[in-house]
Amino acid sequence: MPIVYDEHLELEVPNGSVTFNSPLNLDEDIDLILSGSDIILSIVDGDTNGYDITLASAGNILLDDLVDSDDLDLTASGTISLDALTTVNGDIDLRDNAIIDGGYDALIPQLDMNNVTGDLIMPSSGVHTVNVANFVTGSYSGNEIEALTVGSQYSNLDLSNAVFVNYIKSLSYTGSKTTPVSPGGQANRLDISQTTSLTSVVMGDSNHLGILSVVSNSLLASLDTRGVIITTEVASNSSLTSLNLGHTYLNGDNALTLSVSNNHSITTLDLSTIEKIKTITIDNNTSLSSINGPGSSVLTEPSASISLTITNNAFQGTYQFAEEGSETKQFVPGSGSAAVVDAFRPFIDAYLAHTRTAAVSYTIGIDEVDFDADGEFDDGSIDTLLDADTVNQDGIDGVPGTTDDQSDGGYIDTLAELNLFNGQ
Repeated sequence: MPIVYDEHLELEVPNGSVTFNSPLNLDEDIDLILSGSDIILSIVDGDTNGYDITLASAGNILLDDLVDSDDLDLTASGTISLDALTTVNGDIDLRDNAIIDGGYDALIPQLDMNNVTGDLIMPSSGVHTVNVANFVTGSYSGNEIEALTVGSQYSNLDLSNAVFVNYIKSLSYTGSKTTPVSPGGQANRLDISQTTSLTSVVMGDSNHLGILSVVSNSLLASLDTRGVIITTEVASNSSLTSLNLGHTYLNGDNALTLSVSNNHSITTLDLSTIEKIKTITIDNNTSLSSINGPGSSVLTEPSASISLTITNNAFQGTYQFAEEGSETKQFVPGSGSAAVVDAFRPFIDAYLAHTRTAAVSYTIGIDEVDFDADGEFDDGSIDTLLDADTVNQDGIDGVPGTTDDQSDGGYIDTLAELNLFNGQ
């Protein structure tokens, strides 16, 4: 039977735990001071009915049936578990640690912080983790979150210059799906920039996100994308070594856009699971030497313009100048090979063969070329070599600007130049 709790309750249990076997029906505040171990209790109907709860535990605090609460003042050295909490009429104050100056896990997985009339207040010391459904920086007070998990984020989340950018170390993010689905409808944003302690970001498998921007995070080493992301920008993250792109498109929304630039520590990139992508920019990643192109079996619709730019990275290849022909000598076009061309040729070919109403454009650079066949990739980049190969630019007839020309110089951006590579 429920306990009718109509007196102010203060308990101190120095050497043990407190478990209420029956739910409490609150008519007064709870002030439970515990220096021993766990506190486990439930509230009738999960509603504190206008009364506050203050708990302090040297172990865990479990209020897993609490749905609607007033002020919560909770201190623990282990886990604070509020599995059902959705609404707070006041503050969730987790900053006081009267028992031990340590860290704890705050698990509030159903809480939309827009439904907190006060603040989520964290301590300024210790190592703490927070798990909520929808995080709102404007309802957050404190600077110590080592690991943040958001399980159903529909609000925009901007960690750029937020109060805890110097403390957060890991982020687990799952965005919520916007319905009904429409072009541009999935518009929630996640902005992560200028953090100085964040080392890892991972998306949940059911993630739905409109825009992901990860820019200028000095210690970020690992980024895993999953679920749906419409627009992705990853730029100027100097320590990023692991970029695992596993996200996909949302049927009925816009085709995907991806930009990866100025990340000087990544060496490999795999785009093979990404389908219905319309814009790819891979630029100035000066250690990037290995890449897998995107899928070419599931294409964007004909109305989407396709743009591919791969420049100023660390891709290697070979090239030989064209040989001029004459009345007695056959013209030999230039030729070369490069893994980066191989990686994107199926993608380009699929769109060139596709009946489209929008343009298909591509620009591919080979950054380190072996021109003299000595096994050393130290003879310049493909754009400088194609600029210098005037015989190829003149074509078989020896006259520039005619249809037989094999090249227009610069990067690989025409079908004729694409065909110079790998025997095409």
